[in-house]
Amino acid sequence: MSVKPGVRLGDRYQLLSPIATGGMGQVWRAEDTTLHRIVAAKILRSEFTGDETFIARFRAEARNTAALSHPNIASIYDYGETVHESERLAYLIMELVDGEPLVETLIRERRLSPDRTLDILEQTAMGLGAAHRAGMVHRDVKPGNLIIRPDGVLKITDFGIARAANSVALTEQGTVVGTAQYLAPEQAEGKPAIPTSDIYALGVVGYECLAGVRPFDGDNSVAIALSQIRDTPRPLPPDVPPHVRALIQMTMAKNPLMRYRDGAAYVPVVRQVRAGGAPNPPIAPNAAGTGTFPAARGPLSSNTSSRPVVPFGPGGPPRGSGAPGGPGAPGMPGGPSTPGARGGPGLPSPPVSSQTFAGGVPIVPAAPPVGSDGKGDRTKIAIIVGIGLLVLIALVVAIVITVNASSDPSSLNQLPHAELKLLNASTAEGQTITS
Repeated sequence: MSVKPGVRLGDRYQLLSPIATGGMGQVWRAEDTTLHRIVAAKILRSEFTGDETFIARFRAEARNTAALSHPNIASIYDYGETVHESERLAYLIMELVDGEPLVETLIRERRLSPDRTLDILEQTAMGLGAAHRAGMVHRDVKPGNLIIRPDGVLKITDFGIARAANSVALTEQGTVVGTAQYLAPEQAEGKPAIPTSDIYALGVVGYECLAGVRPFDGDNSVAIALSQIRDTPRPLPPDVPPHVRALIQMTMAKNPLMRYRDGAAYVPVVRQVRAGGAPNPPIAPNAAGTGTFPAARGPLSSNTSSRPVVPFGPGGPPRGSGAPGGPGAPGMPGGPSTPGARGGPGLPSPPVSSQTFAGGVPIVPAAPPVGSDGKGDRTKIAIIVGIGLLVLIALVVAIVITVNASSDPSSLNQLPHAELKLLNASTAEGQTITS
């Protein structure tokens, strides 16, 4: 890319100084010479601009993103294409956010407090929620695309770029569409990204803020992507509050149907945790597997006789015990893990079923009262009916005997011994029968 300071894009945007360089291209500080304001110009790399399919899709994505208006999304002002020194350039003109990318904050501070982390999660989810409502998925949520202004306001950048890049057959060695460390398992498997894919990536961002390291790393992108699919993250540090650990656990469920379904659904859960409460589990798909969501269920029972919910924690569950996270057990909530997966124990994950909320958190039913299965009640009813029949028989016999005795007192002695014994036991209180 031959651009340099002083170059004008579209005879309007004059490049001032480079800000950053990434896999998709360069970001420059530029001046809008028409409106006399400072903007950010993202110039795409030549291997993208040489593909007509990419250009068409990227142009459409730019239009869609420009329609988004939210305090937590960096605005897109313009899109253009030009030729500079025989090189075709495609560029986006965006709001210049005066702030620091989260990735630089993490390099400097390594770990963030739970409260700062939750604030980042909440603001990002608010922006993603607006995009999800408009039918858009970011596909590349990561610290490098989250910029925090000095006043604390967070802005999401680079909407739509990853989707456009998916249409290009990238052959340059080392070029990766998206970022493997933040890729949702379904994306790593080559499936389309959906709103819950953004939620998973946001969970990875939260994990990194709290732990100071990413949950998965490796020698290359393929190894990292495989870890996203099958491995269990290392436990979060012991000083992370349990409710925060539980939130990250559910956010990073392997199964996309077992996560919070979009940004709008995630915001109130983060706020609940910030207020000191336990996170409500996501609403599970119905038993028919249609992907629809029933009404929210009540709180989890305190009954711990079923498999307990154990969020990321020091040590994780015992290895080899069959406990969640151990060898041979599902590695992450909502999806299986290979035995002995890298990353060790940590994330519990009961098997996914219609009785499991997102994130592998089981719905633990309250213990039913004794006999609630119906067996005890049927036994009691049978005894009561039997006693009633005996009393009725005794009354009938007593009437017959009384009538006969009045005419023939000796007839009582003709009763069989067993019937006479039953009759004596069944007569009313204070009543006796004599021969």
